[in-house]
Amino acid sequence: TSGIKNLLTFKNIKVYSPNSLIIGTTNLINDKDYLDCDFIDFQIIATPGHTLDHIVYYSKKNNILFCGDTLFSLGCGKIFEGSYEQMFKSLQALNKLPDDTIVYCGHEYTVQNYKFLNSVFPDHKELSNYKNVIDELLFKEKRSIPFRLGNEKIVNPFLGSKNSGYLQFMLEKKFNEFKFFKHLRSLKDNY
Repeated sequence: TSGIKNLLTFKNIKVYSPNSLIIGTTNLINDKDYLDCDFIDFQIIATPGHTLDHIVYYSKKNNILFCGDTLFSLGCGKIFEGSYEQMFKSLQALNKLPDDTIVYCGHEYTVQNYKFLNSVFPDHKELSNYKNVIDELLFKEKRSIPFRLGNEKIVNPFLGSKNSGYLQFMLEKKFNEFKFFKHLRSLKDNY
């Protein structure tokens, strides 16, 4: 949102936002709204946690998710205004989207997120294998974004614990899914 003011100096455009206090907002949008932009359409999904008014844009027709700072490859956004409960619930909502969804997130944090997860789960086989995929993408494409949501459901513990390596960790710590998420997010905050 910090770039809106500068964009408006070049052209008078519509600015869709969940918060009227965001500079330049012309159209307020809310959870479950539908936004048709001629060339693409989006369902708006409220994902509070990082901020209280955070939203994501999902195009079912195009299998695209613009998720801002809610989800990253191998990670999730830092909780600034919201709560752990809100962020957990938001990630679970994204986890329900189809596996073939192509995800565009707000920042390229993949390598840093991998280093953190590897420090917590050094013997995690799928995570190690995924590092090879990341390295190849960075070498060929110079980026690891976008990524497939289905791949993240396997290797990203912030999306859940369906992976055997994460399930074993949860059993050892006697964590349910929420406590697992909160524990990891707290560790990441101090990494």
